[in-house]
Amino acid sequence: MRRGSSGDAGDWAYDVIIPSRADEPFLTEALESSFQQSQPPQSVFLVLNGPNALTCDSYADVGHRFPAVVRVTMSEAGMVSAINQGLTLVKIPSVAFLDADDMWAPRKQELQMHAFGLQPEVDAVFCEAVNTRIDADGNFHDGVQVATRLLSATCFRADAFERFGKLDPVSTHFTWLVRWWTHAVASGTQTGSVDDRGLLRRVHSGDTWVAQRELGQAELFSELRRIAAIRNETEPEQSGT
Repeated sequence: MRRGSSGDAGDWAYDVIIPSRADEPFLTEALESSFQQSQPPQSVFLVLNGPNALTCDSYADVGHRFPAVVRVTMSEAGMVSAINQGLTLVKIPSVAFLDADDMWAPRKQELQMHAFGLQPEVDAVFCEAVNTRIDADGNFHDGVQVATRLLSATCFRADAFERFGKLDPVSTHFTWLVRWWTHAVASGTQTGSVDDRGLLRRVHSGDTWVAQRELGQAELFSELRRIAAIRNETEPEQSGT
């Protein structure tokens, strides 16, 4: 997988991986936002997981409305395994991820691919994200816009997952991302960012972080303590301490 040096976004091709549960209600909007990019993807890999993935309405509807989507089905194995499965299909230099209930702004990928061209040394480029809530009347309400390392807000050199490893299948739904980033940063990954709202993160009652907030916070804090303990054991003692 080559690394380019040109600032021309057209020099780059990228794939998209969308992990999704069967019958995800917002999947169509996520797919539309990926195909409506000002710089469209080369391939979109939809990894549907769940015991009814092959027979669910989403599977048939996606095939009809988005014939260019490459559909992959697997048993109920969770998001981490779905993402790792999608990574095995990527054969070009760059890859982006989109949660099935989120959306991208139209220029998200164009701006990130342009940043790659200007900074061939970086492994990942972030963008800003905004939490978007929907009220009972179906109206959208945007929250605070912030820079983030959420997977859906980041475009990666695909070889980053060869050099720093794929996601840890043993980690939980709430800890896999911080675990991967911790390892990648410790291994020397380099990152860049664009000052643009590229990700519209939908906050809704079915969101796992909303439905299981207390469990998510507990597992995340436990993971951070685990990481801190490993650092304390491996880092050399500083003189005078």
